[in-house]
Amino acid sequence: MISKFPICKGTAIGCAFAFFLFLFSCQTDSAVNYEELLLGKWQATALTEQDSLMDIDLRSVQLDFQLGNRYNYRGTLKEVEAGSYRVQKDLLFTKDTIVKPPQEKVVKILKLTIDSLQIEMLDKDKRRVLDLRKKR
Repeated sequence: MISKFPICKGTAIGCAFAFFLFLFSCQTDSAVNYEELLLGKWQATALTEQDSLMDIDLRSVQLDFQLGNRYNYRGTLKEVEAGSYRVQKDLLFTKDTIVKPPQEKVVKILKLTIDSLQIEMLDKDKRRVLDLRKKR
């Protein structure tokens, strides 16, 4: 058997070690990239409810993720949130510290690339999906 890992030559233990090292390095890199991709200012572009596009003016809907796990949100009807955030797997937790007591919300990240973000949430038991584009 020919190994692609130099450390695997000759020992099963070395090969197992290389495999686990590879898995660990992949998990660490993806977690770092996930956090890095989220950083920046995001502009809402579409909102669907139960798979139907909603006719809402989204020009004022913006999310801003900053270093130090801080965020700001501006929504329709002059809604404002600010506080801390954290990412756990595909879940985005935000804790609005403007309101007392602070409230934590969670949404599911469906898609995250260098310039697009898609999050899923529930509003009164209805599935909503918000599409956002990174501002330059």
